[in-house]
Amino acid sequence: CSLLVINMIFNGINSISLGFLGSVIVSMITPSKEWPIARKVGQLWYEILDFSTNLNPLELDKLIDEADNNQYIIAMHPHGIIPFQAIIWSAYCDQYLRNDSKGKALYGFGAAADIVMYLPFLKNVMGWLSAGSASYKYLFNGLVHGQVPCIKGRIPRHLYILPGGIAEIFTSTPGKNTVVFSSRRGLVKLSLETGASLLPTYVFGGTDFYHNL
Repeated sequence: CSLLVINMIFNGINSISLGFLGSVIVSMITPSKEWPIARKVGQLWYEILDFSTNLNPLELDKLIDEADNNQYIIAMHPHGIIPFQAIIWSAYCDQYLRNDSKGKALYGFGAAADIVMYLPFLKNVMGWLSAGSASYKYLFNGLVHGQVPCIKGRIPRHLYILPGGIAEIFTSTPGKNTVVFSSRRGLVKLSLETGASLLPTYVFGGTDFYHNL
């Protein structure tokens, strides 16, 4: 933001720099806290991607009961250039993996690269979807103590994360399935230290949305 202001001083004000500065200011004053309505955005892609669940209500109830008595780290690959599967997962989890009559909802919390938390608007979206830093301390406190700064009024139990991270973005190629995980030992350590079960997950087609330049 400071560099942008300096650039405007020396090079003059133009519509692009002014628009970007405005978006930065709006992002700064907009709360980056959990916003349940944001989870429903993924439902907009259900029909476009021909998305549906193949679990009947009894199977869903059983799954919810089991997950409510356990703790999971859902490690989903691939990241893709833009992780649409993460947005759809948040919508699916919020819509189907809950039983309001029993007061059970499995929606947990997520994580993103720390650099994302400095990007205007994107950091707000991450907060609305209950995602925060991917640092070990942040994830540990979330799983063990239920302490997630962007979440108020509930204690999350489960973690959703795209462990391939930024590195996996650069391997994303339509028609090619690549996983970056060999250097992600911290996630395995987190599972061992917290007792949360590590659930590896792969979304076929997750790399087919965009080409890398």
